[in-house]
Amino acid sequence: MPVWREPALLADESKEYHYDIKQAYQFVRTLAQRLGVPVSCVLPGYEDAVYYLWKEGTLPTNLDPLQYNLDDSQERRRLARILDRGLGEVVGYALPLKWQGEAQEGSWRSSEWRFRREYMFLIPGDSSIGYRLPLDSLPWVPLEARDLEPEQSPFAPRPALKDVHGEVAARYAQFTLTTSALQDGMLVW
Repeated sequence: MPVWREPALLADESKEYHYDIKQAYQFVRTLAQRLGVPVSCVLPGYEDAVYYLWKEGTLPTNLDPLQYNLDDSQERRRLARILDRGLGEVVGYALPLKWQGEAQEGSWRSSEWRFRREYMFLIPGDSSIGYRLPLDSLPWVPLEARDLEPEQSPFAPRPALKDVHGEVAARYAQFTLTTSALQDGMLVW
């Protein structure tokens, strides 16, 4: 079953849209609001300054780490890009999500992640931040206290997929109506 029915709204991967971190934050806040989860669960992600400062310190003294044309490794070019951008800058956002399923009337849930170093420092690398989340740094929870769902057998019968397009269209129409009411000066919740 197709998930998306509006091909005109799909991004063209060959085109540069010039979105920056401000639009990313606006998007993730709006997503949290639309899904009904607390916006306080949105986490900014930072490059791990300690790691990159250590990495910069291992370079030979006669190399400038900010030069992109280093003949050596890809690691040095990656380091140059990161140092040039700045280590204290937000590089992306994460929003932990879990689907509650039909038992909770089909709602989403989130939680606030806390880290020993207070901020979410990403695992070093140049993959997107979803691949570099420091999941091992989240608080440890004993196995018996974890909210685990049993794995479903791939051979177990599954219900037919619902046609979610009508439901999504109805939700979007409600959001559009609420947004236009807000723009007209009416407060609708």
